[in-house]
Amino acid sequence: MYKIVHIVDYPQGNPWIENQMTYFLSHGINQGLISINSDGELLENLRQRNFTELYKCHFNVFDFLLVGKQLMKENNHFKQILYAHGHKPSIMALVLKLVFGLDYVISHHHPPHWIDMFQEKHKYRGRYHQFLRDKYYRHALAIQSFSTEVHDFLGKRGVASERVLAIPLGVDFERFRGKLLENSPNERPNGKLRILTVSRLAWEKRIELCLEFAHELSKLDMDFEYSIIGDGPLMKDLIEKRDELELQSKVRLLGWVNNIDDFYRNHDVLLHLSATESFGQVILEARLHGISVLTTP
Repeated sequence: MYKIVHIVDYPQGNPWIENQMTYFLSHGINQGLISINSDGELLENLRQRNFTELYKCHFNVFDFLLVGKQLMKENNHFKQILYAHGHKPSIMALVLKLVFGLDYVISHHHPPHWIDMFQEKHKYRGRYHQFLRDKYYRHALAIQSFSTEVHDFLGKRGVASERVLAIPLGVDFERFRGKLLENSPNERPNGKLRILTVSRLAWEKRIELCLEFAHELSKLDMDFEYSIIGDGPLMKDLIEKRDELELQSKVRLLGWVNNIDDFYRNHDVLLHLSATESFGQVILEARLHGISVLTTP
């Protein structure tokens, strides 16, 4: 029998992963989940769905080995396949492959040129992560590609096409069915422009540039409000940047929210200036809610 062990490294709820795990469970596939440096909403949601095999660890080799030993105790009962969701999980999967011989598949969540851009900012750390990326590409059973861009990028990095699984992300049209039948645009209260960003707060998402954009609008005396939904390593820095630009009355950094569809419905423009994307899900969701998108090519 097979068992899929997912590896993730973020605390917020993720409907795509949660629904995927529920789908596998409904088809009798045994599963486990390893969470790196995170507890939070994702694990709580999975506990509510009766997932009991949840492992937590820190991002270091010692913790990886402890989890690996736990997994090996179960190897007599199942053929285990690791399912790494992103860059850090793929590094962990690589370690478990080299030490314990556990096979893994990569879900290529991170944008294709993220590490190359990171190397421009941090030369030696970037080279190190590039080395690790190429190594976990080489040892993976397969890599899930979300877009043509990711597929072409993997080919340039020497990944054989037969090891690339083109399984793009999608949207749940049931969420948007009512909105798709509406023809009237969202109404602006008092003529105020309502701007929205939905993103992980990381440097490649260029949220600082979005704040600079909002600052320019403010200097033009434009009446607007700007909501930023998401969390990440730059939350504290972005709050300081917002305050430095004196945008406290216009810009809200809200963290992750459960009612994301309400925010789409109650805003006019999605501002998305990310430097690179693996798919760009939020752009599709915004358009299905009928709001305009201002983004980079």
